[in-house]
Amino acid sequence: MEGLRDEYPALQRTIRGQPLIYFDSAATALKPRAVIHAITSFLSSSGASVHRAVHQLGVEASEAYEGARDIIASFLGADVDEVVYVRNTTEGINLVARSLKPSSSVLITGMEHHSNVLPWRKLHRPTVVPVLPDGTVDEQQILAEIRKGHDLVAICQVSNVLGVLNPVERIVEAAHAAGSKVLVDGAQGAPHLEVDVHALGCDYYAMSGHKLGGPTGIGVLYAKREHLQEMQPLLWGGDMVSAVHIEGEQLQEPPLRFEAGTPAVEAAIGLGAACEFLEDVGRDRILEHDRALASHARKGLAALERVVVHGPADSSRSAGTVAFTIDGIGSNMVAKVLSDRINACVRSGWLCAQPLHEALELEPTVRASFYLYNTEDEVDRMLSVLEDLIATA
Repeated sequence: MEGLRDEYPALQRTIRGQPLIYFDSAATALKPRAVIHAITSFLSSSGASVHRAVHQLGVEASEAYEGARDIIASFLGADVDEVVYVRNTTEGINLVARSLKPSSSVLITGMEHHSNVLPWRKLHRPTVVPVLPDGTVDEQQILAEIRKGHDLVAICQVSNVLGVLNPVERIVEAAHAAGSKVLVDGAQGAPHLEVDVHALGCDYYAMSGHKLGGPTGIGVLYAKREHLQEMQPLLWGGDMVSAVHIEGEQLQEPPLRFEAGTPAVEAAIGLGAACEFLEDVGRDRILEHDRALASHARKGLAALERVVVHGPADSSRSAGTVAFTIDGIGSNMVAKVLSDRINACVRSGWLCAQPLHEALELEPTVRASFYLYNTEDEVDRMLSVLEDLIATA
């Protein structure tokens, strides 16, 4: 997208005299100057802890920390007291998993990230709706399973491997009609899609800051106000209580009761800055750009011998991610060659979604995930290297 590449200092870097090509944004997005400036400005001018002091630095820190929560709530279409700071999507999902009664009935799909599989498997009784050969879920099948009734339906908004967009609106509607709650894993959705959790109607929505170009170690869990009142904290300690006595304690109102100890203040501020940056750019523009690059990459990859592109061919069903394999060449070798020859960063392996690979009978894949700072020329350079690798391997 015109002019935006200059906002990302990492893209000014050269390695062995060549520029960086970053196709690994589904793992973590590069950080724009606005985020870097927000963090360094806070650390250099204040850096105090929050909610604990009446001195000037403490007041400034608290205002910046809670101001970021306001920005993030607006970004998600939530009320500010429904947004809990967590470390990442994984922690948000675990917080919900711990809040359910033991061995609750949970419905998931076969495309989920490990973080939306393991908490349910370890604590509850998950039923898995399998994926179709193109990596999507049969909508009629999942709706039929939902109608059987479950305590919770947990589903990714966007697959981290294939970029598949799930019909979460219809899933939420069907689940609520069946008396089920819904958790949406928004780790891959929030960076690309306009999100309005109130309009969507989901009970929970978890996302990670670093996928948006914010810092690592910060994310949020949105939960409906009535659910937060019923949930128990994962951690106990300072700041999540309004009073502590030898014989008991008084919890803070949500969301603070879920944020024990000194929080990652600068990370929260950085996440707020990332949300503002993406709002200014426009997530509709980002999605259109990322889909165009993914479509261009799919066409180019499909034209190469021995390459198999996975996932739905229709770019309108995905969001900026392409996964592929090359017959006779391992995924790690492909990734290493791209890195060595043109400094292209792609992901290789099971992509923290091994059950999906096994369901589709895939070897470890190569994933190129595109974002607002990528260009068609970069995609063409990747395709040229792959063509040469195939010809000489």
